[in-house]
Amino acid sequence: MKSFSVILPTLNEEGHITQLINEIVDCFNKENIVFEIIVVDDNSTDGTIGKIRKLKNNSSIDLSLFVRNEKKNLAKSINLGIKNSKYEYVIWM
Repeated sequence: MKSFSVILPTLNEEGHITQLINEIVDCFNKENIVFEIIVVDDNSTDGTIGKIRKLKNNSSIDLSLFVRNEKKNLAKSINLGIKNSKYEYVIWM
């Protein structure tokens, strides 16, 4: 069975991140697919990090959070997610 690591690079996505994660969870659960979600945040200032931490603490989702304090860089965020992924198949959105 295939297992997936889903990487979500974020920056100030407070208004969207919970819905996005819930929709990803629903899609994978419907198909009984093993997955993890890795959020790599470029030091959001709008509450995104807090929302992700709350989701992580209040659910059974395999959810990891990495906060980058370096210069914002999408490629570096994706690469950090890939480096920390545990499954063979990697998706980034």
